[in-house]
Amino acid sequence: MLIIICVLQTSVYAQKSKLDSLKMEMQKATVDTLKMDAMLKYGSELRKSDVESAIDVLHSALSLAEEYVDKSRQAKILNSIGICYGIMGQYANSMEYFSKSLQLHKELKNGKYIADAHNNLGNVYKRIGAYTVAQSCYLRSLQIQDSLGNLAGRASALHNIATILDMTGDSEKALEYFGQVIDIYKSLNDSIGQSNAYHSIGLIYRNQGKLDQALEYLSTHLQFVKNNGDRISEASALNTLGQVYLSKGINERANELFLESLNMSEELNLKEGMVDALYNLADLNYMNKNYSQAISYMKRHLQYSLEMESLQKQKDAHEKLAEYFVKSGNII
Repeated sequence: MLIIICVLQTSVYAQKSKLDSLKMEMQKATVDTLKMDAMLKYGSELRKSDVESAIDVLHSALSLAEEYVDKSRQAKILNSIGICYGIMGQYANSMEYFSKSLQLHKELKNGKYIADAHNNLGNVYKRIGAYTVAQSCYLRSLQIQDSLGNLAGRASALHNIATILDMTGDSEKALEYFGQVIDIYKSLNDSIGQSNAYHSIGLIYRNQGKLDQALEYLSTHLQFVKNNGDRISEASALNTLGQVYLSKGINERANELFLESLNMSEELNLKEGMVDALYNLADLNYMNKNYSQAISYMKRHLQYSLEMESLQKQKDAHEKLAEYFVKSGNII
């Protein structure tokens, strides 16, 4: 336990040290082009721990890039802002910024960045449940990455294609794709890419009911993100692990993980993390016949789902609330 705590403290300190260094670089920059680059790097790192502040920094960088009519930097900053809004669950804003970034990259004929923009748009469509459109974005990204011979880009696109395959029922094909993804990231010595693939494989095993294998892959993923100081991914990983423990009937541990995920998501203002944790806490309390608490959690889940404009999550919440009210005898 002491070793784990020391590792986590070291990773948090390392991220703070990196942020401090980038902030100093940003403050010292006197040439505007260097200042824009420093602001972009600082904002992109800051979004891992303080996404709202990151947006403020990136908007300042965008204003500077627009003042200088620097389309290349504008496109990169727009992309980073789009990622921030996606983290916050503001998908309409996220899509707007990714689309603007894509348009500028097309004007500049930046092939790699065009592919990345398609990939990021696919992520937004996936999160709002538009899987067919998302897959089209990912396939377009893969086509461009392959034409450029970009292995890292190919791995990213394959990962997202595999995710859609799994979500639409072809989990075996998805596992095959994820195997390719891990091989590529290992060849590139990319631990973050490997970690994300472990996470996705863990989800597939969870959905297949292979819970011990799921715990193995998902626990490895959690350790990776903690070591990287990535608190946003950590909040999500905690929630996912809680789901596996719930499926194994270890409810007390599941509840601890869901609450830890919710608290971290609230601290970081991650609406998607909040709605996922609240949904699971509601279901857990329903299973334990704590109906009033289940209804309270699900109402909060619904409110955030409305703010996120996620129709699928809203639909799920209404169905669950109807079920809870009927079971509790509180028909309204």
